[in-house]
This record gives sequence, C-alpha cells and structure tokens, in this order.
Amino acid sequence: MASQVSESRCRGRVKLFRNGYGFIIDNRTQEEVFVHQTGIQVLDPNVFRVLYSGEDVEFDRIQGKDGKPQAVHVTGIDQLPLRCQTQRRPAAPRPMYQEVPRSSFGLRGGRGGHGFGRGGFRGPRGSAPSGEPMTPAS
Repeated sequence: MASQVSESRCRGRVKLFRNGYGFIIDNRTQEEVFVHQTGIQVLDPNVFRVLYSGEDVEFDRIQGKDGKPQAVHVTGIDQLPLRCQTQRRPAAPRPMYQEVPRSSFGLRGGRGGHGFGRGGFRGPRGSAPSGEPMTPAS
C-alpha cells in the first residue's frame, strides 16, 4: 500500500475532512496531502476518528498507491491528542418520558388484542360461548 515514510514528521493544517477522508496542507511545501481516517492515531479505540478544519496536526508523509502523497500516523502537534480525543460529543437528547405506541389492538391484552389469540374469541362480556345470554346459576 505505502512506500517509505519520510525521515522527519511533517506539520500541517487540516483543510477539509468529511466522510472519513480529507486533506492536510503541508506547512513546508504548501501541498495538499490526502488523509484517511485509518491514518489517524487515537489512544482510545472508542473515539470517532475525525479531524476538524483548521486543526494543526503532525503526520508522516508517504506515497500512496496512486503515487500521490498521503498522511499516516496523524497526531496533534508534539504528539498531543487531537481535538476528537479531547472534545466529547454531546449525548443525544433523551425524551422526558417514553412514548408508548398505541393502537386499537393490544389495549385489551392478549395476542392481537380483542380476545383473539390465546383462548380464541369469547364474544361480548356476559354471553355464553354459543352467543346466548348466560343465565344465573341456581
């Protein structure tokens, strides 16, 4: 995939980073260097690897498969953590109460509601299985 790594670490500023890839402007050559999210070094594997536009970074420069420069081992300046490691994304807002979906089925319990399911159809309350009114026991 990659050929040899440059002798010294390069420094640059992130120009653009979206959808897992972007470009860094090398401070020495003012050239755009491609960077993929797999080339970003983070300490915590649970951190979403992302670079922010304008962020100053340090990286090793290699020749990619297509012969163009590519950044790998991307870290903060002097091996300091990147912004993605120091800034926590806010948690998604949680509703104050959990909304329960309601439908005409399920309000009376049982599978499918309305008495269908376990035990079968029972008819209106107070009726015999045949549908005739029940008589009180004597």
